[in-house]
Amino acid sequence: MTRAQHSRLSLRDFALDKALCRRLPRGLATYYLALPVAIEDNTISVVMAHPDDRRALGVLRSVLHASIAPIYGSAEEIRSALDAVWRDEETRDSQLVLCLGSAAGSGTKMAGILAESLSAQVTFLDANLNNIETALTVAREGKYNLTALEVADGQSIARLARDSSTSLLLVQGNHTPMKKILLVLRGHSPDDSALNWLIPLGQTVEASITLLAVMPSILPAYAHGAEKLQGLAMLLSNDNEAGDHVLDCVRRVRDAGLEGFLKLRQGILEAEIADEVAGGDYDLIAIAAEAHGEFVQQVLLELESRKLHEGRPILVLKPRIP
Repeated sequence: MTRAQHSRLSLRDFALDKALCRRLPRGLATYYLALPVAIEDNTISVVMAHPDDRRALGVLRSVLHASIAPIYGSAEEIRSALDAVWRDEETRDSQLVLCLGSAAGSGTKMAGILAESLSAQVTFLDANLNNIETALTVAREGKYNLTALEVADGQSIARLARDSSTSLLLVQGNHTPMKKILLVLRGHSPDDSALNWLIPLGQTVEASITLLAVMPSILPAYAHGAEKLQGLAMLLSNDNEAGDHVLDCVRRVRDAGLEGFLKLRQGILEAEIADEVAGGDYDLIAIAAEAHGEFVQQVLLELESRKLHEGRPILVLKPRIP
C-alpha cells in the first residue's frame, strides 16, 4: 500500500487523547514521527509521517502491545502535536551523554562538543579504569541517550552498534574539527531525528551538512512513485514520498541557516555510501538505525572492511526501545 492509498488525517483541529498519545514513549514518537490517536478493541490508529515504514510498524506493535492501523499525517503537524502532548510536563526529558575515553582523548573532546550543542548532561568514564562492556551496561541501565566510545584498533564498530542500547559516537584515531558533516539519509522519519541532533551541532561548530541520498539499482516492488519516475529523478521530485522527504530534509538544513549540500548516488547502497565517505573530506559520518539496525550493520561492515572508519568519527542514531 502506498502513502496515497492510506487514510489521511489532519491534526490541526483534532482533539488529542494525551493519555493514549503518551502510551508511545516520547523518544520513539519523535524518532518515528508517530502519534497514537484512537483505540478500538486491540487496534490502535497511529498517525505517521511514513505509514509504509514496515520496521517502524513492527516497533510500534511491540511497544504498544496492539495491532496498528497506520494513518498518513504531515510531518509538520505531527511535530506540533507532539509538542502539545508533552508541553504541560514540568520539564523536558534532559539529554544524557555517557563518554568512555581518556581525559584528553578525541572521543572525550567530541562528546563534550556534542553535549554542549544539545544542552546535554555528560558523564565521563575513565577508559583506564573501565572497559567498553561496562560503558554499554551503564548506558543501558542509566537510560542515557548517547554513548561516546574511543574505539581501539581491531574493535568492530558494527558489533558495537549492534550491542548498544543507545545512540553511539564512535571515534577511532585523532580528533578533527567537525566542520563537514555527512548524513546518510534513510528515507524515513529517523532522518528527522538525526537532523534534530545534527542541526544544533552544526550551528554550534559552524559546520556544513551534506545530505547523501542513495537510490538502489533495482527498486523494490513497493517503491512509491516508481511507475512515474525512475532512478535519481525520484529523489528530486516532490510528486512522490521519497523526493518529498529528501527535499524536506534539505529545507530543514537551509531554514536552520546552515550551509547544506545534497548528493545523489545510485547503486549498491552500502558500496555507494562507502565510496562517498572515501571520496569526501568529512569530519563526521552520521546515519540513523532502524529498530534492529540491519542496514546500518551492512554499512558499518563495509566501512570496516575498507578501514574508512579510521580517523572518521561515526554517529549512529538509534531509537531507545523500552
